[in-house]
Amino acid sequence: MVNWSESWRHSGWHVLAAGGGVVFLVLTWLVVSRNAGLEAVDAAGMRLAYGLRSPALTAVMQAATWLGTGLAYVVVLAAGWSLVRRQDSKPVALAVASLVGADIVRTGINLLVHRPRPPRAEWLTMASLYSFPSGHAALAGTAFGLAAWLLWRWNHRVGRWAVVGAVVAGLAVACSRVYLGVHWPSDVLGGIAFALVWTCLTILAARRIVVS
Repeated sequence: MVNWSESWRHSGWHVLAAGGGVVFLVLTWLVVSRNAGLEAVDAAGMRLAYGLRSPALTAVMQAATWLGTGLAYVVVLAAGWSLVRRQDSKPVALAVASLVGADIVRTGINLLVHRPRPPRAEWLTMASLYSFPSGHAALAGTAFGLAAWLLWRWNHRVGRWAVVGAVVAGLAVACSRVYLGVHWPSDVLGGIAFALVWTCLTILAARRIVVS
């Protein structure tokens, strides 16, 4: 009889990393080649986002974009502290190193792709560097994902809810960047794909470095 839990431990993370990698590579190619179809979809997505704007929703989205990334790091530190207190510091160190590495690699890709942001006249918040992939989506997604992994190591029941929370929070941060006019939809999708790949690779690396 197949042990699905054990099978997932052996292959699931590889499947997720590969799937996210394919999505990211395809999006990068479409962006670099200035694919007309992608640009049309992005433009339609921006029009939809602009049509949803209201003072109340703008306040919510600004809170999500500013607090989301910071909160992600707080959650990682809190989850890490729970493990350190249990004399389990290796995964915490790996998570911190992974976040730093994600920021460096994502910034490098951003500079290489050199994609212009949406028109500045539509911005409802400030932004720097270029558009693809979204730094907020990539780093918040990675941070929330690693926090969920750390919490899973601490307590599986808490970890299950942490995974759900990581997905919801990561998507909220990603959507806020489109709503606020500083990223195209494909930018945040690329950021999410990047976060998925990076988080899965970190967890796979942990299986070799620490007991997962």
